[in-house]
Amino acid sequence: MVFARNQDSASKLCQFWRGRGQVTKVYLAKVKEWKPYQEEQTLEGRIDMPLVPSEERLKWKMATTTGKPSITLWKLHNPPTGAEPTNSIVVELTPLTGRTHQLRVHCASVGSPIEGDSLYGNEKIQWDPMQPDGLMLCLHAHELSFTHPATEEIMKFTSMPSWYEASATCD
Repeated sequence: MVFARNQDSASKLCQFWRGRGQVTKVYLAKVKEWKPYQEEQTLEGRIDMPLVPSEERLKWKMATTTGKPSITLWKLHNPPTGAEPTNSIVVELTPLTGRTHQLRVHCASVGSPIEGDSLYGNEKIQWDPMQPDGLMLCLHAHELSFTHPATEEIMKFTSMPSWYEASATCD
C-alpha cells in the first residue's frame, strides 16, 4: 500500500496511477503449466487480448473487436529444466493496462489458469481463512515502483509470496 503524507503528494500519486508508464506493477503467479513455454519453448512474451465484461456476474472475457485494450508482459521465473516433472511454474506478469481481472483472464486464455483461481480456473476451490497455508489464489503483487512525488527519486518495493520458495525449487 502507498499512502501520501499531504494533499500535494496525494494529488501527484493519483496522477501517476492514472498515467501510463508512471507506475510499474509486477506480479508473480503460480500455474501448473505454461502453455507458451511447453508448446513453443518461449521464455517471455506478450499477451494482447482485449477484455469486456462477461454475461456471468463478476467475470470478464476476451473480445477481439469490441473489448478494451489489455496487454500483459510475461516472463518465466523458473523454467523447467530437463525431463524432471514440476508441480508448478512461476510466471512474472507485468500489466501494461489495468483491467479488472486482467492477469487472471490472460493466464486462463493461454490455457494456464492461476492456481487457486476458482473464477477463471478449472478447479473450483473453496478458500478457508482458518487455514493460512491452505489453498489460495497464487497471484502476488511482487514489485511496485514509481517516482516519489516530492524528491522525484524512483521508489521500488518488493515482496515475495509465501508459496514462492516451494515453487522455485519445483518440489
